[in-house]
Amino acid sequence: MYSVVDDTSPTRNAPLKGGKASIFEGGVRVPMIVAWPNHIKPNTRNDALVQSTDFFPTFVDLIGFKTKPEQFFDGVFFAPALRG
Repeated sequence: MYSVVDDTSPTRNAPLKGGKASIFEGGVRVPMIVAWPNHIKPNTRNDALVQSTDFFPTFVDLIGFKTKPEQFFDGVFFAPALRG
């Protein structure tokens, strides 16, 4: 729904594919800041790419919730990036 507005692209992030509000690289190039005391060392950086669909499976993993085998997540677990 964000690909064309008034017969033109609402955002253009060439040479990256897609624009803001897309899951392509042109829509995900914003910093993510995470504060997790006693788990993430202050002032550390990581170059992992994360998108909004990755939050749910990561949070499920971090709290130790057990999912059913038939459950499928579009996102990926990025907990290893948080843990270093």
